[in-house]
Amino acid sequence: MFGVRTAAVTAVALLLAVALFQLALAAGVPWGSAAYGGDAAAADGSLSASLRASSGVAVLILGLAAWIVLARGGVVTAGRLDRRLVLALTWVIVAMMALNTLANATSSSDVERWLMGTVAVALVALCAVVVLHGGESAE
Repeated sequence: MFGVRTAAVTAVALLLAVALFQLALAAGVPWGSAAYGGDAAAADGSLSASLRASSGVAVLILGLAAWIVLARGGVVTAGRLDRRLVLALTWVIVAMMALNTLANATSSSDVERWLMGTVAVALVALCAVVVLHGGESAE
């Protein structure tokens, strides 16, 4: 059976994969044509310093999102955070992934449109399961 915890762990695996991609971009790996609309890469495929910094910030945001999804899914404890705050933040993640899906769908990059777009759709669905059916505390 596909439960809330499974949805949370699967979503986190995808979030961490995207975070690793963003970390690689921040480090200068020449995959820039697969990000930021597909047109932001320099001739060598790397990103500008400002977009590399943006990718670094994205790593932090994705890591925080992963923890929030795990907390809402009952996989880890939310600590002192109020359950309503965790719920609200999980809804923010769902909305963020939905907007990301739209952005990926309009990208000029096939990789961003099809691969990252598919990942974003999966994240919307998985995070929706977590936000709608989660809330049990980790044991």
